[in-house]
Amino acid sequence: MRARALLPLATLLLLCAASCSHSVAGEEDTTRDVSFSIVQSADPPISGSMTRIDVPFEITIGNKTSEPMTVNRIAMQSMEVGDYQIPYKPRNFDKVIPPGAKEKFEFWANAIVTDPILGTRAPLTLRTMVDLSGAGGARHEVFVRAINGRVGMGAAIPNH
Repeated sequence: MRARALLPLATLLLLCAASCSHSVAGEEDTTRDVSFSIVQSADPPISGSMTRIDVPFEITIGNKTSEPMTVNRIAMQSMEVGDYQIPYKPRNFDKVIPPGAKEKFEFWANAIVTDPILGTRAPLTLRTMVDLSGAGGARHEVFVRAINGRVGMGAAIPNH
């Protein structure tokens, strides 16, 4: 009888696990000619309940082709709305990457943070769009990555 009572709970847990198993950050990149990585290079301190703050990112782009390519523009935005989000932000670069080389790009984005305890350490999924040009013409590539995958906990003592 007890096992039968737990059946609906087990079914619900199984359905939840199945629906949560797909990660947007696991999507395929739009190209295999370019390697891409992004990290948030600092966690700026937050004060107050809601704030806009500049957050630094380091983007590494690799050219896997036999021709030089130019990174003309990089744009990024977060894919979810929550306590930490990044509105669409484009920046021009016009930086040449030689064949087989990697280049680092410093990218500052203005973030909206509504949880001062977790701040900019919250996990976030970013969509980064890269406009490239080279011998083959102009290209627009999209990369989706999860950042800040570490889990953190915070506590606050209310003012008396």
